[in-house]
Amino acid sequence: MTGNRRIHMMLGRIGAVLAACIVILGFRLGIDATQISPPDMIIWGLAPKQFMVVPIISIMIFAGFVIAGVWNRRRPEVHRPMMLLATLAAMPAAVSRIDSINALYHGTAWETVFGPFFGTLAIGAFFLAMKWLLTRSLDRWFAIGYAGLVVSSALIMQLASTRAWITLRASCFGDVEPRSGTCCLVR
Repeated sequence: MTGNRRIHMMLGRIGAVLAACIVILGFRLGIDATQISPPDMIIWGLAPKQFMVVPIISIMIFAGFVIAGVWNRRRPEVHRPMMLLATLAAMPAAVSRIDSINALYHGTAWETVFGPFFGTLAIGAFFLAMKWLLTRSLDRWFAIGYAGLVVSSALIMQLASTRAWITLRASCFGDVEPRSGTCCLVR
């Protein structure tokens, strides 16, 4: 580390703009993915309209961690873990596509409870454990944020198949119907 605060602050401004773009595009992508997915497709045990909760709520969690990190930019003990947690909140879509990681918990209760979030949560647990082992102290802000990420990940998977999500989705996004003439690549 060079300790160059000026460069860090400049990169932070660029990162904040990038984060805002990620939030806007993440919402749009979550909606568009639902529209182009065949209605009979199953993703992590959920139909596309149910699965739409995953990207929509995940992007809100990402935004929350970024806002907390930016708000506390002058408090490194809070800023650092919030930005790391924002990164972890944005990773499930990528990590859940790694078959070798998914194979480790496929068909287990972990898959049922956490779905596509489990791989990323395992990475977060590893970071929390390593920080504790290296410093012999618990990073309170990271532990609190990580606990929130774990709970929210489980709640997202539970919310997906509830009447509350159906009502919320319909009132906020309409009855997101598939677009005609579109195709979807499914792995």
